[in-house]
Amino acid sequence: MVPIQTRLRKVPPEREREEAAVPEVIERLISRGPPAGSGIPFEAWRSWHHYGFIACPASKRRHTCSDHCCRMGADCRELRALGLKGNCMPLPRKERPICGARNRQGKPCGVRVEPGKRRCRFHGGLSTGPKTTAGRAKIAVAQRRRWSAFRAARGEAVPVNRIEPRIVPHEPDPDLLADAQRLDGRSPDEHGQRRKLSGNVRRDRQ
Repeated sequence: MVPIQTRLRKVPPEREREEAAVPEVIERLISRGPPAGSGIPFEAWRSWHHYGFIACPASKRRHTCSDHCCRMGADCRELRALGLKGNCMPLPRKERPICGARNRQGKPCGVRVEPGKRRCRFHGGLSTGPKTTAGRAKIAVAQRRRWSAFRAARGEAVPVNRIEPRIVPHEPDPDLLADAQRLDGRSPDEHGQRRKLSGNVRRDRQ
């Protein structure tokens, strides 16, 4: 019978050999590449086997993901909620999630979402959002108000170092208005007369 001390001395070298063989097995697995037709990118395949996580494609590579259900980004759950595949290509319409917005009957909408959006084409899925500077500023102010109300409802402290900018409408030049009143003989109203008078001033100055 082999003493216990002898068996304990034999265990560490065996473990060392096993641990030394693991990187070789991983490198061989990585060199084979992902299975054909799986849709898994090679970078995600290598990162998953090296580190156990990948750069999430839904976060534009800013966050990591270790969820096995995402299949190394090929079937990203966050992208699937937006009607997209792991490579950001649109899913077939039948595979996209439903919109879920409340329709006119007060029931959840059953139309499929638009690719890259969480709503269908009837509930804002085709909206591009604000593109002008003024439109983006209005959205930013509305978001700050919503978050302030949300924090106040939860009893959290609202940050006071963030000053809410006011959106001041564009005011015409007072000198230009004075010239317009002098030339036209009447004050401009709010229904398009400013443009007409401004044109008269420009023609008069020319």
